Amino acid sequence: MAERHLLLFRHAKAERAAPGQPDRARALTKRGRRDAEAMGAILAKRGLAPDRVLLSPALRTVSSWEIMETAADESRDVRILDALFDNAQGYPPLIRSEGGDARTLLVVGHNPFIQEAAVTLSADRTSRDAKAIADHVPTAGLIILSFDGAWRELAGGSMRLVAFLRPDQNG
Repeated sequence: MAERHLLLFRHAKAERAAPGQPDRARALTKRGRRDAEAMGAILAKRGLAPDRVLLSPALRTVSSWEIMETAADESRDVRILDALFDNAQGYPPLIRSEGGDARTLLVVGHNPFIQEAAVTLSADRTSRDAKAIADHVPTAGLIILSFDGAWRELAGGSMRLVAFLRPDQNG
């Protein structure tokens, strides 16, 4: 089985909700748009264009991906899943069921779900990146994990932590 990559991306910085505005309708800030573009460029530079993208339906996640995709200059299979917005089960079951045969799967979602998925799926508990992820995943934070196997076989602690990237880095 070929190596697969899981990219867990916490949406870029969003505006605070205005009074009466639904949380799902929060737009990206100027910094958020800039950070999403930077992270898209990092994906392109690293050759990590995803085959499949799983998106929360929130405006800030969809906008983050649209900007990243433009920077990466490629299109792919994009699925918007309500369960990525408010998910009591966490993200690993969705990754198992929705990963299909993607070699590189990108999940654009929210904390604490992104952080919890990374901590649950990674076998690494001691590196600097693993400790940083367990402490805090900032907006536009990107966690890259890999493993050999099918998505449906994904289990806790079965993935290798490749990198934890932030938009202020060069990738």
